[in-house]
Amino acid sequence: MRGAASANSRHVIARGGWPCWNDAAGVITSIRELSLSACRAMHEPLSDSEVDFSIVAPPPPRRRDKPAPATMRRYEDLTTDELNAKLRLVLSGDVEGANMDHLQMAQVLLRTNAKFDTVTFRSSLLFAKQIPDVDPRGKLRFAIRMLQHAREQNLPLNAHVIIHFLALARPCHKVNVILALKRMMLENQALKLPQMRRTDNRDSGHEDDRPFEQMIGNNPIELTMFDSLLRFLLAHKRTRHAADVWKLLRSSTLLGISAGPVVDASLLGSGVWACAVTHDFNEVEWIAKRYSQLNIVPDVRSLHVLAFVCIRNAQFKAAAAKMQWIIQLGYVLHERELRQYLIEAVKQDKHSRTDSDVKESFYERLALLGDVLIKARDLCTTKRDQLRFLRTYFNVLYDGVTDGRLKAHERNMTSVALGVYRHWRIEDSIVSSYMVYIACCAERFDVALQVARKSHRQIHISRKKKEHGTMRGFAYEALATLSAKVDRIDEALNLVFRPDLDEPVNANRAAFVITTFIYIFGQLGRFDVCRKIFDSFSSVYPHHLAVATAYEMALKRERSLSTLTESVEGTWQWRVEGSTDGIPGFDDLPNK
Repeated sequence: MRGAASANSRHVIARGGWPCWNDAAGVITSIRELSLSACRAMHEPLSDSEVDFSIVAPPPPRRRDKPAPATMRRYEDLTTDELNAKLRLVLSGDVEGANMDHLQMAQVLLRTNAKFDTVTFRSSLLFAKQIPDVDPRGKLRFAIRMLQHAREQNLPLNAHVIIHFLALARPCHKVNVILALKRMMLENQALKLPQMRRTDNRDSGHEDDRPFEQMIGNNPIELTMFDSLLRFLLAHKRTRHAADVWKLLRSSTLLGISAGPVVDASLLGSGVWACAVTHDFNEVEWIAKRYSQLNIVPDVRSLHVLAFVCIRNAQFKAAAAKMQWIIQLGYVLHERELRQYLIEAVKQDKHSRTDSDVKESFYERLALLGDVLIKARDLCTTKRDQLRFLRTYFNVLYDGVTDGRLKAHERNMTSVALGVYRHWRIEDSIVSSYMVYIACCAERFDVALQVARKSHRQIHISRKKKEHGTMRGFAYEALATLSAKVDRIDEALNLVFRPDLDEPVNANRAAFVITTFIYIFGQLGRFDVCRKIFDSFSSVYPHHLAVATAYEMALKRERSLSTLTESVEGTWQWRVEGSTDGIPGFDDLPNK
């Protein structure tokens, strides 16, 4: 019998009529199947650029093929105030006072001839969420019918509508409903939350007569719904739409400083993620200021996004400030934004040579990051990532010194690099090589020698560990060149011939260093030092081909220079003596 009634109800709904109120199953079925044709587009996913507006189009004229039950005809002619009063009673749970239950109230809303006002519209959406024994899709379809009535009567659509539809659409994952409503609001230039006032019966004294911002301020649950809307769109990869929603909220007085108590960390955090996709630096700075002014502590992910957006916009001072903020709150500086900082710093340096609007110099960008690294307590997610980044940072410094971009700031850059090196107690031969080279270019021999000695001491720490004490060749070349310039060659040689060691440095490592030294001193013409180095090496270590080859090249260079010198001296001697022997000298040759 119940199955037959349900079938009959479905048949009646298809024709536009209504089932008997005594058949509860038929009533539930009728609500579930309301506006089925209008909502059919909801079942197919839509792209960001194409949102089906048919789901919120005004409803077709209602058919009256079959009259409503006698028990319901008296409710069709309710006035707007009477309808609102019954809605309030049902929403408050006073079914006896309203003289109807939820299902009957739903039928009244669907069939009433009363004109909807903003109170009716808002209450009907709230009522849709409370209809018992109806699945989420049925509730959403009912809400869409209410929206169609509102559109039919030209009621204003604002962000408050999205609040209710979000709660109804989330269980059904109907993103297109939210996108359609959002786009309608933007097209109607509803960029500011209007006052949610009733259009009729303004003297009734209802709480809905208050401005919408005041209602939000007294009801944080509604504000949470805005936050949920942003998170809902972000979770469904609708980042562009989330950014539009944030702009809608941002343009209202809701997020002003005067409304500070209603703004929480969650809402600002959602705003950060919504703005991250657009890389809007001004918007991100606005959010950062609100965090500070409202004394709200941002979560770590929001802080990293703030820093990353500043970096992508080449706002290095702002990015460094965000990183300092991360450090102050005890969070970890991630390698992702650190590496991106270096990438943007180098990229902007190329633009700065042709663009006079670039604010910071290459040195200032690297120095800003150096100050951040010196103050940081936790750097990168793992030790391996930390070492990789430090190598990259010192490599950028090395490149800047080598190609002359940091030539005017070599001493200051050395101080910054040394601070980073000491703060992180770096024990890596590659970083040490960069540090020695930078110090040598700044003519800070003591610093270079200290770093080189520390690197060499790593060789003797443990035989079981992989040894990285030997630096790169360019570091020894710079050290040898500077030692000759400041006349401290013996101190440089003590890196290998150290009397305080119980056993000498490994022969292969010593040969690498000595070969480099002989090559450099040979180029400088210090052949006496080359002999001294070779004799000292030969007295401690067995014959080594690389050392012998370098020394032989130095001797050839010396002989070549000696031969050239003797040839030049002989030529000049011949010139002087030629004129006395009757042989014309250079001065005696005729001018052509």
